[in-house]
Amino acid sequence: MVYGNHLEQKTTLTEALSVTITPGSVITAVGAGGKTSLLFTLGRELAASGYRTVITTTTHMGRPCSGTADHPAYQGVSFVCMHEKEARERIPTLLASEKLVFAAAPDPENACKVTAPSAEDFIYLREQADILLVEGDGSRRLPLKWPAPWEPVIPEATACTVCVAGLSALGRPCHEVIYRAEDIPNEFSSGDQVTEELIASILSAPEGGRKNARGAFRVFLNQADSPELQHAALRILKTLDGAGIVGAWGTLQQDEV
Repeated sequence: MVYGNHLEQKTTLTEALSVTITPGSVITAVGAGGKTSLLFTLGRELAASGYRTVITTTTHMGRPCSGTADHPAYQGVSFVCMHEKEARERIPTLLASEKLVFAAAPDPENACKVTAPSAEDFIYLREQADILLVEGDGSRRLPLKWPAPWEPVIPEATACTVCVAGLSALGRPCHEVIYRAEDIPNEFSSGDQVTEELIASILSAPEGGRKNARGAFRVFLNQADSPELQHAALRILKTLDGAGIVGAWGTLQQDEV
């Protein structure tokens, strides 16, 4: 895979995002258009570098092995349901042998979903892992999002917040591709279609992409599937760089759409 920032191409997502990896770090993904894919891509990179890595959530994610709800990014990654007997005993064993584990609690309202582990289990997972990767936002599989008042849910220990946006939204009607488009402030709207300027505005807004962010803030522009979209990504990243926001572009292999 090829990734990049506004200056040069990179061979790994970790490098493109300029994420500092230290044992004990918590990285939280928010936004829309590929959060799950980003976390599992990062997780595989970190595991390949020898870091014991756990992926979890503070919101809702598809439950592995649940048929049509299953996310392709889960393939090959062991899942531990934290409500199952001996779940805690499995975590260190799996991390020792596989380095990457997905762990969450069952969603009592939806059998095809998982949700946040208990506070005690969250602490346990962080203690067992070198790196904890957290999905802190929901987006109904749309490429862009404006957060609700109660969103996103970002753990206090987060050292880096990554806001994801999907470039497939460009040129399409806002109400079709932005989750909670009706809540976007009027001053950000330049019409009925998604523009590069609107994406940059959403990502940089204190009540938008940067809402509740903790630690270093990064942006990832996903779905840069063509030279035209890569050029669009570079223009957006240049705008964000002018606001002091570090970002990267690329195409994640198992995209949310």
